[in-house]
Amino acid sequence: METSTEPRIYLDRNAAPKIFAAAIRKVLHRAGESGISVTCRPGTSNVHVRIADRWTHLSIEDHYGPGGALRCGGCRSRGEHREKIEKLILSEFQHHGDKSEYQSDHFDFRFIVS
Repeated sequence: METSTEPRIYLDRNAAPKIFAAAIRKVLHRAGESGISVTCRPGTSNVHVRIADRWTHLSIEDHYGPGGALRCGGCRSRGEHREKIEKLILSEFQHHGDKSEYQSDHFDFRFIVS
């Protein structure tokens, strides 16, 4: 993840999801990320960020080790990449990380990375 010299994007917390989806696409493109789908459904305030699964996974039987520990390197790598994307998005939209106002925050923009 490269640091950008471009200014951070400031959007109102309750702006339309379409606007946020376009802004997230721009952020991901600027960071050189590819294979990521950014969509929003009409009537919701959620933006879905889906990462293409390009890792090799173990069979279901070998997925977990003793004590439920995750042994699948593909799942671990995908999880690390998902966390990286979440951090990238939150670094660009810093004012969206605070969800301390329970009643009004419910209607604000949210993104889901899967």
